[in-house]
Amino acid sequence: MYRFRLRFFTHFPGKIQHESHRLEFFLPQQRPLLLVSPNEESMSNATEFIFSAGGFESEQEALELGQSLKNCLLVLGAKWRLGIDVGHDIASGTWADSLKQMMAEKFNLRLVDNVHGLCVIPDDLPSTAMTISASGVVDPKTSQDFGEEILSLLNQSPNLNQKDRLAFELYGSSHYEKSMRSKFLTLVLSIESLLELKDRQDDVQKLVDQLQQIVHDSEICKHEKNSIRGTLKWLRKESIGQGLKRLSDTFLSDKEYGGIPARKFLSHCYGVRSQLVHNGCHSDKTDLNILSSQLDCLVSDLLMRKIGLDEF
Repeated sequence: MYRFRLRFFTHFPGKIQHESHRLEFFLPQQRPLLLVSPNEESMSNATEFIFSAGGFESEQEALELGQSLKNCLLVLGAKWRLGIDVGHDIASGTWADSLKQMMAEKFNLRLVDNVHGLCVIPDDLPSTAMTISASGVVDPKTSQDFGEEILSLLNQSPNLNQKDRLAFELYGSSHYEKSMRSKFLTLVLSIESLLELKDRQDDVQKLVDQLQQIVHDSEICKHEKNSIRGTLKWLRKESIGQGLKRLSDTFLSDKEYGGIPARKFLSHCYGVRSQLVHNGCHSDKTDLNILSSQLDCLVSDLLMRKIGLDEF
């Protein structure tokens, strides 16, 4: 038999309110799903949490349900507009194999590497791992709210492709940025990661071909030719600005942020992004803290609509 273990973090403590460090939910077929805060007696004080469930007949079955739960955490983080860091399924702390063997033989206890994210382990022994914690309080949610929404999402089985997952991960990561400029840029990058730029019209592509031929026939060095032709190749696709406008028209045509239609607001944010990246500062009079807060709402709305759960 197998069990999965999913370790994740919230940006601040107080996100999930519960007086105990342990809470049990029930998955379909009445399979127990345990949520614990390993380093705090109360979930209300915790930033680190672990979901676990066992009794799976195969490693693949445990892995699939664990991955679905991980996707649900990403989606819920966007819906609640909080940072949920589900990790990349890599251990942040490890135990020596000799120690693992000794603990299993002497104490009937399985020591597992402390994976940040999802892992699947044999379900034959009780298990333990190293953990860490932090502190702060913002935007509390009750443990009951948390459990109900996660189970509801599991029933809906949100399907995230690779681009969706990256966008959700970047959105979650933005809440951990200590610099407001970094937070703002990460939010913009979350949107950019969703873009699928379309080809320009045939007459534009024909012009790009002519420009590439001019460069090819020129007397500049081969290295410069390849560099310029590579740059020209990107002109076959619509610009990022055009792609962002199409994205906002598709999913946010009825929305406003800071009293500005989504299309115009997103275009403005991308302009500020370009100034920051190229100049290290921006000339916009809007406070970047305010702009980032409004952009956070936009990204949350966009992600939920992109996966068809805006009414969730």
